[in-house]
Amino acid sequence: MLLLVLAPARLLAAEPGQSLKILLSPGPTEIKIKALEGGVWEAKGAGGQYRLEPGKGDKLIFTLPDQTRIEAVVQVDRAKFKRNGDLWLGVKLYPDKIKVDLTESGSGDWEYKDKGDKIKVYRGEGQTGKVKYYPETGKLKAKDNDEKEVAVIKGAGRPSAVLAPFLSTGLSPERQVCLALLLLHLGR
Repeated sequence: MLLLVLAPARLLAAEPGQSLKILLSPGPTEIKIKALEGGVWEAKGAGGQYRLEPGKGDKLIFTLPDQTRIEAVVQVDRAKFKRNGDLWLGVKLYPDKIKVDLTESGSGDWEYKDKGDKIKVYRGEGQTGKVKYYPETGKLKAKDNDEKEVAVIKGAGRPSAVLAPFLSTGLSPERQVCLALLLLHLGR
């Protein structure tokens, strides 16, 4: 699967009106992500329309294509999306890594480790790939362990973990989109 993400240089700053495109291969399937006013993100494609928006207080709301709303409690160092009272997606933020869980254990089903110019993606003890920023071209590229390019953001302008969900083997497409929108929202 090849993902091509096109973005204006300042998109990762999350300014309203900015957008990016993700082209999935085999396909063609296109996902368009747009930053809106008030910290709202929309993604269209890959089976429908998704939305991440601020809720009341310390909450975020992620809306699936079928209009199911999944609420997250967001704290300085974590976000927990719950569906029907069960953890749907948990994210724990550290200065040098991000842990992603699908269970309350907090064991870190996936880890995104910041290594300066790249983010290494792990599932359990094994690395599944890396996201690397190339300052000379402004590109952000995600490659699997075989160095096969999986995703690219042209004009990213800075390192980011935003492509890491697409290297998170076993993570559903809905959760990948949710996590990418959350990382954009948090500026990570």
